[in-house]
Amino acid sequence: MTSFDFSAACSTLEIPVPSEIPKVYSEQSNTLRSIEEICKRSTALYLVATYSEGVIQKNCPIEESQKYIKNYITKFKAAEYFTTNEKEYLENKTPSDEQVGFLCWRWESLHFILWACGFIADLGLPNTPCQTFNCAKVFNRNRSNEAFTKSSKMLPLEKIIEMANFVEYIGSCEKAKVDVGVLTEWRKASKWLLTAEQWE
Repeated sequence: MTSFDFSAACSTLEIPVPSEIPKVYSEQSNTLRSIEEICKRSTALYLVATYSEGVIQKNCPIEESQKYIKNYITKFKAAEYFTTNEKEYLENKTPSDEQVGFLCWRWESLHFILWACGFIADLGLPNTPCQTFNCAKVFNRNRSNEAFTKSSKMLPLEKIIEMANFVEYIGSCEKAKVDVGVLTEWRKASKWLLTAEQWE
């Protein structure tokens, strides 16, 4: 894995280069969730984001979008992977534009988690949205929990913590040149991965 150039990243985001990145997370205080948990949460995020993107595009009635995503939920055996809020959203026939747009950002959480799993080689920076097709490819190639688990190559806890601390540092810089939506989702994903927060 190519080492991450924090100085170059700070320069791109127009934030000061710290002598040391503040340690919000540490190997002593934080652990990584199990690959089984990560697989289930990733699948839920993929399905929520895919559904939301379809609703935004308005290529078909929402009933058709719901039928489509239910087929995928069955295929991935994912009915129990969702939070209560996610289940209610997927069953709601009249979601607000705000809610749909908000949950479409879950692509960014998924992108961060798939990077931690070794599926996404280049995390990039939180100044531009991810290429969603790279996330979708992971699930097109791994159509079951077993396949996902077998194919994943989790990064060392140290590397994930290092990036999570950098993400928190970026968030502390008021003038950072970032996409706020991307940064918000990266922070949410890293907190969850490192067991600092439950999902929703």
